[in-house]
Amino acid sequence: MAEADQDYPETIGKCRIVGKLGQGGMGVVYEGLHADLKMPVAVKTLPADLAAKPGMAERFMREARLAARLNHPNIVRVIDCGRDHDLYYLFMEFVDGQDLQKLLDSTGPLAVPRALEIVRTVAEALGAALNRLRIIHRDIKPENIMITRDGEVKVADLGLARVVADQTTEFTEGLTGTGASMGTPNYMSPEQFQDARNVDHRADIFSLGGTLYTILTGTRPFSGTSLYAIMRSVIEEPHPPLPASAPAPVRALVDRMLAK
Repeated sequence: MAEADQDYPETIGKCRIVGKLGQGGMGVVYEGLHADLKMPVAVKTLPADLAAKPGMAERFMREARLAARLNHPNIVRVIDCGRDHDLYYLFMEFVDGQDLQKLLDSTGPLAVPRALEIVRTVAEALGAALNRLRIIHRDIKPENIMITRDGEVKVADLGLARVVADQTTEFTEGLTGTGASMGTPNYMSPEQFQDARNVDHRADIFSLGGTLYTILTGTRPFSGTSLYAIMRSVIEEPHPPLPASAPAPVRALVDRMLAK
């Protein structure tokens, strides 16, 4: 049982929970200490509302097991997964650093060479996942790219975003709170709004292009005052051009990645 003065459990599976790292569409993330491995891990849980949906818990576990087969230096590794009473969880490599969005919030846009270095590293990691296990991410955005204290780049939540992909249908039809499970829609490809169940790796290319845009400008490529407005912007409107000061090949790269 959790203590009265904290909003997280004392233990999950074989981990003692140290604190809460964050919360997003795919659930709460805690910092934990694995009892057997004697090492810090990140603990991600499946939200109760998703776990209650038919087949969702099974999909979560299946995708976690598949992701655990990936061993790549630039992908956050899945170590274990399981069920603790009604709570479904997975243990991931603990990254000593921060996500890319937090870095941009503190530093502002990055220089072109560093921006391209980050995006190329992410692209290589996504390519490895696609070629080895046919896994696509479906939710590439700055919040899902981790930067270690040493400057290494690691992709988080690889493959797990597909667990909630079916929620996109409800998201686009109703534009209700269901859409919150998809995270920010600002980086989603047009086809994810239109036919989420049948997207391929090109959706990740589009989202990575949007991420590159944000790294270089500090702003999102598509925006709006409502979820519907953002969706229309992604599907119908061109992204704002990069500043003329950006090198022409970089502007062309962003344009190609964000092409409808």
